Amino acid sequence: MSKIAIMIGKIIQRILWMMKRGGGTLPGTIALKIAPTMLRAFTYPKEIIIVTGTNGKSTVTNLLCEILEKSGKSVICNREGNNLKTGAASLLLKHSSFMGRISGDVLLLEVDELSVLRVMEDVTPTCIVINNFFRDQLDRAGEMENIVRRMELCVRDYTGKLLLNGDDPSVARLSLSANKADVHYFGFDAYEGSVEQSKEASEGRFCPICASELKYVYYQYSHIGRFYCEKDDFGKHSIEYKGTVVDVDQGIYEVNGVPYHSPYRALYAFYNELGAIAMALQLGVSTSIIQESVSSFAMNNGRMEIYTLKNGHTCTLNLAKNPTGQNESMKIVARYSDPCVVGLVLNDLDADGHDVSWIYDARMELLCKENVKRIYTCGTRYLDMALRMQYAGYEGEIIPLKDLEELQVRLNSDDVECFVIANYTSLQPTRRVLKGGSK
Repeated sequence: MSKIAIMIGKIIQRILWMMKRGGGTLPGTIALKIAPTMLRAFTYPKEIIIVTGTNGKSTVTNLLCEILEKSGKSVICNREGNNLKTGAASLLLKHSSFMGRISGDVLLLEVDELSVLRVMEDVTPTCIVINNFFRDQLDRAGEMENIVRRMELCVRDYTGKLLLNGDDPSVARLSLSANKADVHYFGFDAYEGSVEQSKEASEGRFCPICASELKYVYYQYSHIGRFYCEKDDFGKHSIEYKGTVVDVDQGIYEVNGVPYHSPYRALYAFYNELGAIAMALQLGVSTSIIQESVSSFAMNNGRMEIYTLKNGHTCTLNLAKNPTGQNESMKIVARYSDPCVVGLVLNDLDADGHDVSWIYDARMELLCKENVKRIYTCGTRYLDMALRMQYAGYEGEIIPLKDLEELQVRLNSDDVECFVIANYTSLQPTRRVLKGGSK
């Protein structure tokens, strides 16, 4: 039945292509309905890499894809981010023969953290990269502990390479369950922005071995940092791929003494890049190719994407779909000292999660600066965001807007730089509007 499902899925894909409809995840959805275990029937490349985590997995995946391609590998990758099982199925249908043989040297899959278990029931990766775990979409995922426990099931019998963010206690604890895996860690040393105490850390506070509260040498952001347990060995692992920040504002850092120049200016972005760099080094890619790939990398999909508006000023757009992502996006604004305006776009569609109470866990007070002249709120929950900014104590002008087109007009009428932070389903509509209002 699986072979029949592959053939039917490919025929549907071809018909949709002829109709210029694209198809998205529809072929994979239908094929999996016909044969739920269809993914087992494909003939895979030698290297299968899964990238997962809460924030930054699209960046890790896309950068790693560019690195591998520049090294001469043929890579099959879901660059567009269709990261559920249906998306993976559609990708495999697109790049396989009617008998299910997948072309390419490497299969690189970004997989939603709640979908990894279902994907790994049918696909056995040779490498897994886990970037971080944060609270996200509470009405879908529940508390973060649910995500971690699902991932523990994924790695229990896994025997391939497991690359973990060693600065995230919720990620590092997976090594306790992955007794058969080849485990490696990446992380960053302390830098000028590191702190000894954090108002943001609310997850991963306790040792998974003895339940004692973890101690931190330093925090980078949220619960990310150098942690340890006083009563056992948890947190005392060695960081094999060690990043050292040289200059955040210039995007310069080193990995094991080798310099890298990032197009981004934020530590969380450096962590994303480090995950891709570490995996590439594990696969034997030369540092010169990795350096070139990092310096020329651009996501251009709403992740720190810059537009030049018709008024000549720039607008920086970034995705934020949970408290940590929101905080890190706002820190970029907080470091900016010239006059500016900010747009906050918040939807509550199914893919976002209908519970938007997470905005009260975000440090919206970061935007309460004199140089932030006004804040526009938009999206289906634009009034909720406006109210949140009032509670934050913002003393500038708060302007709720019902539609994105009005936001674009307002941004072009402001004679200052602007920053827009949009959540998941609002990101692409916001991109389209900003493109229409730019040069």
